[in-house]
Amino acid sequence: MKKRWLTVAGIILAVAITGYWGRNMYLSYQQMRSEVNNRYENAFQGLNDHIDDLESELGTVLIADAPDNLAVNLSNVWESASGAQEDIGEIPIASDSLDNVKELLQKTGQYAKHLEKEVVDDGIDEEDREVIKELHNKMGIVNRNLETIHDEMEQAGFRWNDKRRVKIDEDEQRFSITPLAGLLDLRDKLNVDDISIKLKEVLPSGVIDFEPQDLITSLSQIEGEEIDQNQAVQIAQNFIRNPEDYEYETIANDKIDIEGEVVEAHVPAHTVRAVNTAQANETIFFDISKVGGKVISLLNQRGVGQAQIDEEEAQDIAIQFLEENEFGNLAISSSKRFSDIMLLSIIPEQNDVLIKPDAINIELALDNGDIIAYNGLDYILNHREREESKLQANLDLEEAEEKVSNDLDLIREPRLVLTKVEGEEVLCYEFIGRITEEGTGSYLIQINANTGEEEVIKSIDQDFYKNVS
Repeated sequence: MKKRWLTVAGIILAVAITGYWGRNMYLSYQQMRSEVNNRYENAFQGLNDHIDDLESELGTVLIADAPDNLAVNLSNVWESASGAQEDIGEIPIASDSLDNVKELLQKTGQYAKHLEKEVVDDGIDEEDREVIKELHNKMGIVNRNLETIHDEMEQAGFRWNDKRRVKIDEDEQRFSITPLAGLLDLRDKLNVDDISIKLKEVLPSGVIDFEPQDLITSLSQIEGEEIDQNQAVQIAQNFIRNPEDYEYETIANDKIDIEGEVVEAHVPAHTVRAVNTAQANETIFFDISKVGGKVISLLNQRGVGQAQIDEEEAQDIAIQFLEENEFGNLAISSSKRFSDIMLLSIIPEQNDVLIKPDAINIELALDNGDIIAYNGLDYILNHREREESKLQANLDLEEAEEKVSNDLDLIREPRLVLTKVEGEEVLCYEFIGRITEEGTGSYLIQINANTGEEEVIKSIDQDFYKNVS
């Protein structure tokens, strides 16, 4: 398998993709650090639990006989596989060490969902049973290795909010990331190519995506001209205000040493570092795509002073920043304040529909309005004009609202959103509320705007939606 490693740009980028992307790296507030650590720790523990459930559930499928029981067991399999994939999305580990696990989870979930439809009247045949047995064996490998990694992390007192996990020694080009060493071993032990071969033999064409794109491949397919390092610096300068206050350089990313293993880096992005000439403790890192020259992410490493800007002004500054960088027709999807910092999710609109797959995340310092973190990855990979027909609802708002429990007190006006459900874009009415007016737990419900089916329901106590606008 080709070894594709992310340098400091990629490590930072992967952190940016997670739920609170990057704020653990730059906030000094102890309460915040603890919350971040708990979030990532829970995600990693959740991954362990889901993998453990999957091994058990796949074993149950092997010994189950009655079609009704099989259908329930297979449903549990694909739900656990989906949950495990969500957990991986929350974990700030940037490497292809998890690619095999993600591919195994994807194929397991899709295969189980396919089989669930096939066993209504009959059980599974011997050919399918052999595939389940192989999936069960591989999930056992993942389970055992993750348990070992988790135990070693606990013994070492590892904390996810420790900056050293993403720190690079600029002289030695070496990372210190405790879980990564164990994941390297897991990557080498887990071969999923044979599973793909077996699935192609037993499944109809089109049931499973056999070539899921990873982040590196996706970024490599951005359209446009290839830019050099000097052009990347110019793009970085044009992206921020007061560019004359910084000295710029690009960071070499040809090779990287991780836990003693030197590997080639195939990062489709230039990393630009900008150091403030007047404040040496302020450094901005940019990830800029080598093709197309798109700013993927920005992280400003500086302290944040006491807030001088309120939340409404922060939202205006964030929108203005994006408009100055030629983003248009945007709306604030959600926002949350943490002490002197504001986190915002900003989403493009088309025909009064929020296009959620194209979300842009911004972190803004409330002392002077600086954009101290920016993540435009989803926008870069997904943004395009959607077909008009995909943005037209068959149901009106009242019909959709009838599908929502009367026990939910809305805390924001419902709205139409285009969202992803199991990899497909679906038009939904989105409702956010609490079970009671005094309740602290918030819930998000998405009702299919064409069929009236409940597509998504989840607790969002830990999401930006605590403060919605």
